[in-house]
Amino acid sequence: MDVLTSLSDQVDKSSLECLNEDSLHRVTNTLTPGIDSYLQSSPGESEQLLVKYKFLNPVKIHSMIVKSLPDGVASGTAPKTLRLFINCEDLDFQDAESDPCTQELTLERAHVEAGEKVLLRYVRFQNVNSLAVYVGRFKNQSFELAENYGNECTKIAHIGLYGTTATSSKVSNTIT
Repeated sequence: MDVLTSLSDQVDKSSLECLNEDSLHRVTNTLTPGIDSYLQSSPGESEQLLVKYKFLNPVKIHSMIVKSLPDGVASGTAPKTLRLFINCEDLDFQDAESDPCTQELTLERAHVEAGEKVLLRYVRFQNVNSLAVYVGRFKNQSFELAENYGNECTKIAHIGLYGTTATSSKVSNTIT
């Protein structure tokens, strides 16, 4: 079994982006845990966020942490439901709202308050070159769901991705 580690060193930080982030509270603040800095959706716009990661090498993602600010659930700013998309680098809000995702996660209060790891469907995250994490509104069946705990603004203190690098196995075609 592969040893699971933080994938933060595999994130291409020069291409890390987040749509609808507040200019004072950027996505880069979520790379290391802490309460002094955080990611926030643009005030007055919407609670939507679309975080886009590109990796230096293909990775296998096993689990993730999404940690809110200490009062995130009580204030309604903590993310509640995430839609994850792999290898969809051109994803925008419209696509994230309506396209089928790789996995949808509903974060329990304990997950976001304590920053507990949430297991992903590992078989779906085997050869990941990019990952998009969507928090916002999307149509599920015939109704619209809010994707945080009720506030018009979303705040995230830390996003951690855990797994391994995807190793390619080369088959030798040597004839003896």
